[in-house]
Amino acid sequence: MATGESIKKTPKWPDFFLVGAMKAGTTSLHRYLSAHPEISMSEPKEPGYFSRDDRFKKGADWYQSHFASASVDQIWGDSSTCYSRRPIYQNSADRIYEVNPNAKILYIVRDPVLRAYSHYKHRMEETVIRGGKTMTYKEFLLTDDEILISGKYYYQIKKYYDLFGRKNVHICNFDDLIKNPIIVMDYIHRFLDVTVGLPTGKIALHNNSSGSSLLDSAANKVIDAYRHNTVVSFLVSLTPVKLRRNGRSYMKSVLYSSNKFKRKSLNSIESLPCPDSGDVEFLAQYYREDLISLKNLVDIDMSAWVSFR
Repeated sequence: MATGESIKKTPKWPDFFLVGAMKAGTTSLHRYLSAHPEISMSEPKEPGYFSRDDRFKKGADWYQSHFASASVDQIWGDSSTCYSRRPIYQNSADRIYEVNPNAKILYIVRDPVLRAYSHYKHRMEETVIRGGKTMTYKEFLLTDDEILISGKYYYQIKKYYDLFGRKNVHICNFDDLIKNPIIVMDYIHRFLDVTVGLPTGKIALHNNSSGSSLLDSAANKVIDAYRHNTVVSFLVSLTPVKLRRNGRSYMKSVLYSSNKFKRKSLNSIESLPCPDSGDVEFLAQYYREDLISLKNLVDIDMSAWVSFR
């Protein structure tokens, strides 16, 4: 090799992908996976590199920055729910396969009727934060491109089965994660071929329920308002970055414990309509054939699901 000639570094790609489903427990699962010492998860969650063309164009260096804290002996995991939103993001599975045909795929599912309503409330929170106008559940079902397709689990995961093979795809149930997180995580750790049974400390299931985005946004506004005070701003500038983050987290926990703060912050979504019997019946019929196909693909207990009765 000539003097001064650089060696082109081969990009490293994730070993596994948590591809969805949106509003089915992926945030909790991401946190559980992050707690394992042999796993490095994408930070922040949802890089969406293989789905969103604008991010894909940023290239491998941008994407790999999401794993900057990984050590050499850790496996990488990407959590991005947009990887299971075909046909909106049609190329996700193919792009993942192109860089790592041996990747393992994780997919968590939830009663799609309940998932759809959680999806609706999540989007309405985002609308309120942006200062937009909310819409009714029926309007959202008729106009949003993602809400229905995100709950067609068989349709979404079949592409991954076809590309990566049955042995490299693991599907788990949100209900099981809530009831028996240790057992569910033991199965997942075996699937990922990492050490099973390591103590990871007490990790509470992440409360990513409706309203959490609004509370977070409102808390940040309160904290930032205080920081605009000249004295407070000066004191904060003298504080180490790590302590600043801890201080913000502490202030948020204090605000979240205030019922008055929660009532004021969540007032805009408390009046959102709940699904009526017609909505439930429509969704149950919409998803029924897809759920039958999923049941034939993998043994999941759907007996408690409204959509499968």
